[in-house]
Amino acid sequence: MFQKFWKICLISLFTLIAWIAWDILIPRPYDIREFEPVEMGKLEAAMWKSYYEQKPLQLFGQLTQTMRTQFKAPFWKSVQLGYFATRAALTFQEGKERKEYLQALPYLECYYQGIQNLSFQSINIEKAARHELEWWIIRREPHLHSPKEWKIWISEIAETLYQKDDRAFQLYAHLRVEAMLKRDALGKQITDQDWREIEEKLQESWMALYTAVHKPRVRTYINYNL
Repeated sequence: MFQKFWKICLISLFTLIAWIAWDILIPRPYDIREFEPVEMGKLEAAMWKSYYEQKPLQLFGQLTQTMRTQFKAPFWKSVQLGYFATRAALTFQEGKERKEYLQALPYLECYYQGIQNLSFQSINIEKAARHELEWWIIRREPHLHSPKEWKIWISEIAETLYQKDDRAFQLYAHLRVEAMLKRDALGKQITDQDWREIEEKLQESWMALYTAVHKPRVRTYINYNL
């Protein structure tokens, strides 16, 4: 009876290991342009809220959900990517200067490597990770960097991921920055209603991104200045 129990345990363990290895190591590319913009806005607002309220487990769960539902990552792959993204965010959050912020870079590189493995499109992993981190840093330095500069970085990150001229993402960046400015202005006084309004703004932003990545060519550009 005891041997039978351990045999079942070993079979279960090997099955679990095989499942994890299959999920993480076997590429199953997906078109990362095919996300649901309304759901992405909802998820991102929830992640912002968890980050600013310092709820890492909740943030991790939301990130893994995003990987599964929007990037079609297998279960364990979504857990892996959620871990890298959460570690990057928390490492950066604890930093006080550039030297400490840079400690988040390896996690961002692992995260973007995972996105590359999920994507039909080719991504410059190092560039994407460095641009993402630089964007986080300038958000920490609003006295040195204007919202106009924020929009430039957001557009460039989108350009790296979706391989279109960054001018195609002006509206996306503009709406995203509006959401950020609202959150920053409210600070600790932010309410649930404020978060719903931020969510709506982020949904608009993701809809603008979805439109931009699916347009064969952008014919006109508009300067969105705050």
